[in-house]
Amino acid sequence: MLKRLIPITGFFIVIAFLTILAAQHLMPNRITNALIYNIAGAATDQRYESSKPSDTHHIRSVNPDISLEEIIRHRGIKPGDDFNVHVDLASRTLQFRHGSDTLKEYRIAGGSKTGLGDKEKEGDYRTPRGEFFVCSKEVYNPSKIYLGSRWMLLSYPGIEAAERGLESKLIDEKTFNRIKSSIGAKKTPPQDTPLGSAVGIHGGAQPKYPRDWTAGCIGMYDQDVEEIFKCIKVGTKVVIE
Repeated sequence: MLKRLIPITGFFIVIAFLTILAAQHLMPNRITNALIYNIAGAATDQRYESSKPSDTHHIRSVNPDISLEEIIRHRGIKPGDDFNVHVDLASRTLQFRHGSDTLKEYRIAGGSKTGLGDKEKEGDYRTPRGEFFVCSKEVYNPSKIYLGSRWMLLSYPGIEAAERGLESKLIDEKTFNRIKSSIGAKKTPPQDTPLGSAVGIHGGAQPKYPRDWTAGCIGMYDQDVEEIFKCIKVGTKVVIE
């Protein structure tokens, strides 16, 4: 009887060992709220206990800890496909998506006064909420302080911000129409209005920076913004909520 049990026991020990190795490779311990990634190309969005952003500093965190290029390659996604970006200010995360499917999630920082509400005017240090598109892209070499190595300008102010500005008499009807016309033509909206300007996604993050440290942009670590920069093109949709 004992001789029969030994091979069976050995089989289960091997299976358990291989399972542990796979878990360590595919799901690093520091990743929570994990996207279970299968090297063969399958991915299922299974939620575990959500990791919370630091209350004091912008600490880098990605999920899964696999290069975006590798994920795209093994998922069989073609370059230039339906990529889009979704930013959740509450959880300080940026989700890089293919359609509605999240491929990878990054920890981000918002404007230093984002907690006070939506952006209203120039210099309020708040990150705007709404639906935008990428207007332009720039590479900085060498990197710039607070902007890092990559910059992507967003289509702010948008129509919603312009409507609020018109209602509060922050802008006049002529300015409103300029913004509306630019957004309709998928062009950069006016960057000279009291509503604010130069809102984008950029690098420059450092561990010593506070949780929210930008003037109203989406701040990322250089290695992360460089990763998504390769896949984002002018016109890519960006939703911030």
